[in-house]
Amino acid sequence: MAAAPVIPAPADPAPPIGPISPIGPIAAAPAPVVPDPEPLPEGDVLSSVDDDLLAALAPTPPPPPPPGKAAKPPGSGRVLPFLGRSRPAPAPAPAAEGQAAAPDEAVPAVPARGSRPLLLGVAAALLLIAALAVLWIMLREPGTAAPPPPVLAAAPRRPPQPPAAERLEQARLLVAEGEDDRARQVLRTFTAADEAALPPSACRVLDGLRETLLLAARDRLPDDLTAGLEGDLARLRSAVDTGVEQPALVAALPPAAQAGFDRARRAMELYLQAEGAARDGDHPAVLEHLGALVALAPQLADPEGLRAKSAEALEAEAGKLVEAGRYPEALAKLEPLRRTWPERSGLAARVASYEGYQKDEAEQKRILEAIPAVERRRKPHEGLEVLAAVKPTPHLAPEFAQARGRLENLLAQLDRQPPQVVLRDGYGLSYSRGSVVTLSFRATDDYEVKSVKLMLRPPGGKMRSMAMETTRQGHTIEIPPSLHQNGTVEFYVTATDRSGHEGSLGTAAQPMKLTREQGFERIVR
Repeated sequence: MAAAPVIPAPADPAPPIGPISPIGPIAAAPAPVVPDPEPLPEGDVLSSVDDDLLAALAPTPPPPPPPGKAAKPPGSGRVLPFLGRSRPAPAPAPAAEGQAAAPDEAVPAVPARGSRPLLLGVAAALLLIAALAVLWIMLREPGTAAPPPPVLAAAPRRPPQPPAAERLEQARLLVAEGEDDRARQVLRTFTAADEAALPPSACRVLDGLRETLLLAARDRLPDDLTAGLEGDLARLRSAVDTGVEQPALVAALPPAAQAGFDRARRAMELYLQAEGAARDGDHPAVLEHLGALVALAPQLADPEGLRAKSAEALEAEAGKLVEAGRYPEALAKLEPLRRTWPERSGLAARVASYEGYQKDEAEQKRILEAIPAVERRRKPHEGLEVLAAVKPTPHLAPEFAQARGRLENLLAQLDRQPPQVVLRDGYGLSYSRGSVVTLSFRATDDYEVKSVKLMLRPPGGKMRSMAMETTRQGHTIEIPPSLHQNGTVEFYVTATDRSGHEGSLGTAAQPMKLTREQGFERIVR
């Protein structure tokens, strides 16, 4: 039997080396001598590898050489891991005296000692570095980061619940007082976390309350179903919960009651869907669900006012759009309300006003564009009269207010004084018996006289307004004998300008007097 091939052990413990290709079959001839690798410069890119990692990857030092063998001094060259450079393989030992050398094919290829764990460690390190590099690149690329979870700003948060122990005691007291519906509402607030936080004794109390309520609801199922369909939402929920938990009870009901239960369950589903939509701030969905609920069970109450709250929210949003002049969007915002609740109070008038605003917007913009020309002509009262006849849209109301303020300021600058009223030359305050008396007045103002009014009281009569003829010369009136009756007539004249200032000739307390001349006076004259 041929002797086993002898693999010489390394002459000395080798420093950590890089990956080494497996050594092929050992040839009979000595391996060529490969010089030690040249030392690398200090700035080599791999010189910063962690020493701890290199130490962990280093193979176990081989055992010391057998006696009589001289240790080969280590090479002077510097060997770095991961470069694939290695020391030359030691030459095979010569065959023992009198023993023939084994053929080449009889010597199996044996990898260098310690190279297999080293290769596995290097491969793992490289895979780890590559994974970290890929992750770093992905995080730096735009759009690769996971988007944040959506935030429902409009979703109202549920109010915080009292501790589980307090709610359990509250439910126990409600059951003791016969308030089963309210007790069920309290027990519905318990979550799995609440039950896990309770001690075993409290959990037994909780289970007992649920069992008690379930037995009570079983007996009350027909009555709760009838009352619920007539409008009591709490009893409707109790009937539906009982029927879902115990279908045999529903199967035992008469056919008409079973049909009523199916309608009650559908109504309860719609209301629960409306509650979920309200928590999410989806007002159109709330109106859709509750509109279907009203069609299914018109008498059913809405204790939380979900329908009204959603309607008010949509109306408020539409109002803001109207203030911005976005009338089509405002009308579209009201469309779910018009479709699901057309009979809502004030909705038709609101829609009509929005449509009117949309129609009037163009004409009102044209009026605003004409105001600067009125200011240039220094006729502010004309612009104010036009603006007084306009009901501006909410969108244009601020611009109309600014235009009105400018015109009022201009009018105040132009019209500072009240009007002056005088009796025109050639007209006196006396008359002859039986004659027709003519009076004429002139009213002037620093801006413009708006109106002149004559108040007259005949002998023995009351003060009353009299019409006058207005011409470029003044304001004239003829008083016939049937009016003055050959007696004394009292009167006063009031003129009003565009700013509302008033000036008068005589007053109500001290009127002017028109008197008849006596005979002696006529002779003297």
